[in-house]
Parts: sequence; C-alpha cells; structure tokens
Amino acid sequence: MQIGVTLGTIMVANVLMIIIPGQKKVVAQLIAKETPNPDFGIKAKQRSLHNNYLTLPVIFIMIGNHYPTAYATSFSWLIISLIIIVGALIRHFFNERHAGKKSPIWVIVPIVLLTLMSFVLSEVDTPKEDTFSPKKLSLIESEFPNDLKETVMEITSYKCSTCHVKNPSWEGMLKPPKGVYFHEFKDLVNNYRGIYKQVAASHAMPPGNITFLEEEERLVYAKFYHKVQEILEEKN
Repeated sequence: MQIGVTLGTIMVANVLMIIIPGQKKVVAQLIAKETPNPDFGIKAKQRSLHNNYLTLPVIFIMIGNHYPTAYATSFSWLIISLIIIVGALIRHFFNERHAGKKSPIWVIVPIVLLTLMSFVLSEVDTPKEDTFSPKKLSLIESEFPNDLKETVMEITSYKCSTCHVKNPSWEGMLKPPKGVYFHEFKDLVNNYRGIYKQVAASHAMPPGNITFLEEEERLVYAKFYHKVQEILEEKN
C-alpha cells in the first residue's frame, strides 16, 4: 500500500506541478501572441511518459490486496518490485506497437521470467498454519477452562459457521475461506493466532461485521488466545 501511495503521489504530482502549470503558461503565451517556450512541452512529455509507465503497476497494486500470492510473504517487497518492472515492460510493448514501430517481442522473455520468479518467491515463503500434534492438542484442551471453551465455541457456532465449516451455507461459497473450518475446539486451537489477528486484534473478520460480532465477543476470542499462549508457555 505504501508503494502504491508513493507511485500514485508521483503521478498526481507530475500532473499537478509540472504538466498543468506548463500548459497554462503555454496557453497564456499563445494568447499573448508570443512563441511558446518549448521547455514546457518537453517537460510535460517527459512526465507524461513517466506516468504512462507507472499506470499498470499502480493498477496492480490497487487490486493486489485480493491476491495473497502477492503480499502474504516476507518477499512481498521483492515481488512488487518485479511486478513494477513487468508492468513497465508490458506498457513499453504497447507504446512501441501503438507508435507504429515494430513490436518489441523480446519483452515477453523477461515478463515471463520475472512473473515466474514472483510465483516462486511466494511459494518459498508460503504462510504456515498453526498445527499442533494430537498430544499437544489434548494437553491444551485438558488445561483449558470449560466455561471459556463453551463460550468461544458457542460464539463461533453462531457467528462463524456460515463460512468456516466444511460445507459453507453462504451462497456461492463452495469451500471455507483459506480452507479454515471450526467444527471442533481443536480447529480453533490450530488457528488461534490467525483468529486473534483477524477477530480480536482487528475487526477484519467477519467481513463488514456481517454477522454482528459484538465487542464483548471479540474480547472472548482475545481471552481464548491469551489462555492458549499461557498454557503453551507453562508446558514448554
């Protein structure tokens, strides 16, 4: 997002501080029947070219938050750098073609290689789900307070079961998001960090709070997270 904001700011600044002011000065010179200073046109063309090559990378960044392959990795900074180059190469191809010149077919090679490299980097650092051994799961469950366990399971049943079950009831949803489902208490424990981040530490889930998860219920998930942490620390 920061890179997207930076690129977008550069594009806006090019228009607001270089292209439009130069255009106004040229128009004023023409009205005054003077010969326009060519520097304004040269600078405007240069900045327009910059914006032209930044267009596709910015569009990708705008929609990239829908694709974890691009951001759910510690190599996201490198992936977005490669995507910026790929976007510029694609734009260069069409610029040359639309200018009536010979299409630069050579760009296909770096575009394919850099795109494949992006996928490889994403797979190398694929996020790992929390998974505990059956023995550790049994230990956590045996040490976990029954009242808190029943409360968190009840909230999950009412507020999360529309999507996070093996066969979601949400229209058009064939599988639970990210393959995460909460049928048993162990399912919650195996995903306790993600639940905390998405529900308690932020309000990311449920999306748009569509199932009306109350603040008190979010606090229950926070207690659930801290209790699991406490048990794990005591037994390590």
